[in-house]
Amino acid sequence: MEEKVKLVLDEKGLPRIYAEGVYFVRVPLTDDEYAGLAKDLGERVIKKIRIEEEKKEVVSDYNEKIKGEEKEIERLSFYIKSGEREETMELQVRKNHYENRLEFVNADDEIMATLPMRPEDKQVELELRKKKLMGEQEPSKEDAPNFPDEDEAVLDVTESGWAKPKKGDK
Repeated sequence: MEEKVKLVLDEKGLPRIYAEGVYFVRVPLTDDEYAGLAKDLGERVIKKIRIEEEKKEVVSDYNEKIKGEEKEIERLSFYIKSGEREETMELQVRKNHYENRLEFVNADDEIMATLPMRPEDKQVELELRKKKLMGEQEPSKEDAPNFPDEDEAVLDVTESGWAKPKKGDK
């Protein structure tokens, strides 16, 4: 005799009972059931892929947030270790050829920091030395331009070397 259904067995090999007189069984699928299940399966696979894509976006967002916090932790740790913090300050760069250094001065002309001059910073001085070595005559004081006193000056020279009118001049 051919069985029409298969009993679902538990781990002990006994039929699984749903209620008294009601058992779990396995029955063959019809063609329509196959088609319906295949459709459901395809929809579930697509839904799972979409959920995984959403998860990647959310994880990516969280990874960016975590990286941002790690950078802040690193920055704050550095400040604590070094005992210093960074900030911005308006400074003018002044070349001190006598001491071979760049001086960074504030608005009150107070030297806030210094750096050794680089070769390109010394270029003006090197050109003068080259002329001296080549035997060219240095300009005499009479040949030097006659600049007005600071109170009378009509131009300020910016850090880039460009002249600009002093305040109050047009």
